[in-house]
Amino acid sequence: MSPSLLAAQFNVDHTTIQKIYDSRAKIFATCVSGIPLNYHCAQRGRVEVVDKALYEWFFRRRQAGRKKAPISLPALQETALLLARRHRVGGRFVASRGFISRWQLRHAVRRVHLHGEAESVDMAEAQGRMDEILSQLAGVARERIISMNQAALLYELVPSHSYVTEKEARAVRGTKDERSKARLTMNVCVNAIGTFRFISLIGKAAVPVCFLCRGRELPMPYHSRAKAWMHGEVFSQHWFKDFVDRVKRFTSEKVNLVLDNASGHSFDSPDPQVFIVGLPRNTTARFQPCDAGIIKMIQSRYR
Repeated sequence: MSPSLLAAQFNVDHTTIQKIYDSRAKIFATCVSGIPLNYHCAQRGRVEVVDKALYEWFFRRRQAGRKKAPISLPALQETALLLARRHRVGGRFVASRGFISRWQLRHAVRRVHLHGEAESVDMAEAQGRMDEILSQLAGVARERIISMNQAALLYELVPSHSYVTEKEARAVRGTKDERSKARLTMNVCVNAIGTFRFISLIGKAAVPVCFLCRGRELPMPYHSRAKAWMHGEVFSQHWFKDFVDRVKRFTSEKVNLVLDNASGHSFDSPDPQVFIVGLPRNTTARFQPCDAGIIKMIQSRYR
C-alpha cells in the first residue's frame, strides 16, 4: 500500500507516514529489545533495575483491591530511593521529579485529580441488587421513576472569580466569604426525563427573617432542624407529605422513588401511590442519578 493511501486511511499527513517508514528499523529493534508496545516513550531508563521494580510496586498497589490508596509524587520518589538501596545501585541515584516524569512516559502512567467517592463502591457486592432494581423497573415509564438526594447549599459562598479593571488586577484579593461554610440542606427530586422537579430546603432558623416581608415568601417547602440536615422525623412527617402532594398534582399513577440508604431515609411508604426503591448501601456516588451532575449543576448555577 502506498504512503498516500495509508495517510488517507489514518487521516494523517503524508510526511508522517514517510517518517514512520524511514524509522522502521529502529522501531523493529525497539520491539525486539522487549519494550512493551503500549509505552509512550521507547527510551530505556538509565537505572533499569529501579525503573522495572518501581513499576512492579506501582502495579501491585493499583491492584490492591477496591480501596486503593492514592499514590503521590513523594511516595514514588521515596519508593524509588528505597528500591535503589535494596538493589545496591552504584553511584549517586536521585529520584528527582524528572526521573519520575520520564518513568511515567515509559510506562504510560498518568497523574489525575481524584474527585467523588465512586472508588469506594464494592461493585461485585452491589451488582446483584442493581440487577434486581433494573428488572423491577423494567417496563415502568421513565417519567414515573423519580430520584431523590440531599446536598449542601452553601448560601453565603461568593464567586471565586470577578471582573475587575486592568488597574485593579494586581491588587485585588479574595475574601473569607469564598470559604464560608454556612449551609442549608437541599433535597433534590427529579424524574428520569426532567418533567418532574421538586426542591425543598432544611435550615437552622425556624422562620428565616429574609422571607417575612410580603412578596418575598419562600417559593419552596422549608423545614428547620438544629443542624440543618435531613432527619427521620423531617423525612416522614414533613418532606414526604410535601413530596406526595407534589406527585399527586403531577400524576395520578403510581411512581417509583429511588433513595439511597442514608440514615434519615425511610423505606416504608405510607402512601400507596409512592413505591420506594432502595439503592444498595454505600453506592450513592456510583448509582444515584442526582449525583451524576444534577446537584452539581444546581450548586454551580446558584453560586
